[in-house]
Amino acid sequence: MLKGDSFHHPHTVKKFWIRDRYTCSNFVIYLITCSCSLMYIGETTMEIRARISKHKSTIQTKLLDLPGAKTFLVIDWAPIQRRGGVRVKILRKKGLRWIASLDTLQPRGLNCVL
Repeated sequence: MLKGDSFHHPHTVKKFWIRDRYTCSNFVIYLITCSCSLMYIGETTMEIRARISKHKSTIQTKLLDLPGAKTFLVIDWAPIQRRGGVRVKILRKKGLRWIASLDTLQPRGLNCVL
């Protein structure tokens, strides 16, 4: 898992800033960059280490025909809402925003659907 305050889009070379250091382990948006330079935006409510472990296992056992993942990076999260609110909806909304910002829908990226 990479740590840092920014990353570059592999195709446009545009720099994206990560606003905070995320110390949370669940309800996160993460970015996977593959060795082929395609990107995948994922969101999870489970612990990020467990989710990334599942991704690695899927790639290693070739359950999906995917290139090897080069980097994993947590880029956003859904905090607990003071007035309530559904954290999963907030997570999904942020995930969709990142997919649009980074243009990771197929064929330009590895995300399949919105």
